[in-house]
Amino acid sequence: MPREAKGEVRRLASGFAARITMEGRERRFVLPTCAVEVAAEERTTALARVAARRRRAGRLDEVPKMLELGAKARSGRPWHTFVAAVEGLCSGTVEAQVDVPTFAAFAKQWTDGELEQRFPDHAPPKKHEADERFLRLYVNPHVGTSRSTRSRSTARSW
Repeated sequence: MPREAKGEVRRLASGFAARITMEGRERRFVLPTCAVEVAAEERTTALARVAARRRRAGRLDEVPKMLELGAKARSGRPWHTFVAAVEGLCSGTVEAQVDVPTFAAFAKQWTDGELEQRFPDHAPPKKHEADERFLRLYVNPHVGTSRSTRSRSTARSW
């Protein structure tokens, strides 16, 4: 019977880190949201299980980045969202987005109506001519080549 994946918790000066062995290499993931050792142990065990599950699915290339995201996720909704994403990836119902588009490429998908077709519940139909011009003249020259790694817009806080 194979051993249960559990990882190891390491105490740092600033908190805790999870040490998980993958393909014979030890990797360390800082756990910034775990204030007590019990929470760090639970998170480390959960991350080790995620690594084992992705390993069985044959997707080792995605595991370190995925564990990094899981290590940083806050408790509650962000953690549950991470777990749901892992479930979807492991069951094959969703695919990981490996390549994050530039802002200009994402804006083009938006103004071409491609986002409306891919995500009809989240991108309502709209007229795009004014948006295309605004993006081309004022936005893309400044941020068009940057890539967003955040899942939510910070513009909501304005």
